[in-house]
Amino acid sequence: MKLGIAAIAAEADDLEARLGPRGAVRHIRAEIARAGRYARPHLYRLHDEIARRHPAMMSA
Repeated sequence: MKLGIAAIAAEADDLEARLGPRGAVRHIRAEIARAGRYARPHLYRLHDEIARRHPAMMSA
């Protein structure tokens, strides 16, 4: 499980570096809307990781 958590954190780092926190959240939300049901748990975990890092941004 720790490998999965580390992979999510690394992917969140990459998205934040490329798109910034707000852009990363927008990107993930768009992917959730497009994704099939099997991809969604991963995307929700990724969204939750960024939300944990930037809680004030998630209320907007």
